[in-house]
Amino acid sequence: NWQLDYYVFIFSLVFLFTLFSIPESIKFLLKKKRFDELNKNLEKIGIKEIEKLEIEEEKAFRVPLANLFKKGYAGRTLMVWYMWFAVSFAYYGFFSWLPKVISKLINTNLTTSTLYVFTLLVMQLPGYLLAAYLIEKVGRKLTLFFSFLLTGVMAYFFARSSSNTTLLVNGSLMTIFCMSAWGVVYAYTPELFPTEFRASANGSAGSFARLAGIVAPLYISLLFNKNLIFAITFLGVILLIASIWVFLGGVETKAKEIG
Repeated sequence: NWQLDYYVFIFSLVFLFTLFSIPESIKFLLKKKRFDELNKNLEKIGIKEIEKLEIEEEKAFRVPLANLFKKGYAGRTLMVWYMWFAVSFAYYGFFSWLPKVISKLINTNLTTSTLYVFTLLVMQLPGYLLAAYLIEKVGRKLTLFFSFLLTGVMAYFFARSSSNTTLLVNGSLMTIFCMSAWGVVYAYTPELFPTEFRASANGSAGSFARLAGIVAPLYISLLFNKNLIFAITFLGVILLIASIWVFLGGVETKAKEIG
């Protein structure tokens, strides 16, 4: 309706203003030799003016995707690709058909199930906040391991929810841990690769996430009327595999210098 469109428009304006108020990175300003803007940004954080040095122009070069499988990075690359695929597959599998899934699990109408969907969507924010807190307290690897593990476990219980209360509790916890996993995946991936092919690692992993986002809704729709409980439980299994892989193959990057 027009009221919803109005609020979306206002929010978009606020977001646009915020976007333009974010300062450029120091490296970018140095490269572009925009020293006046650079010094203004540095003054805000208490750093004195720097000299207008001659900055050597960096030559652009291509980094072959094959580098992701060199220098001992093959296992790490495969782990990252699977992490992105798993968390995206689980997310879109859980939420693409959520109103109909909830209405079928607890035998309610779509209007009532929409209220539950709204609650679960709201619970995504605590998931991201939990990830932001834990990665600096216990580290990236353990946070991601437990986030994947607990999302998988809660998916099992969510699929077997038989009442409004259990569905809301199980669904909320599943959402929190799923968003925690996704938040850590975003932060963890760039720290696993050196600068030379960090963008290649992130970009290729993102392509697996997009592939999962396409396949997951189709997967749920195909099994919706056949075996919905199995379909949701299988999402949990995918996440459990991710948790084991992170635990065995992941490295801790907290407070470590990255190349």
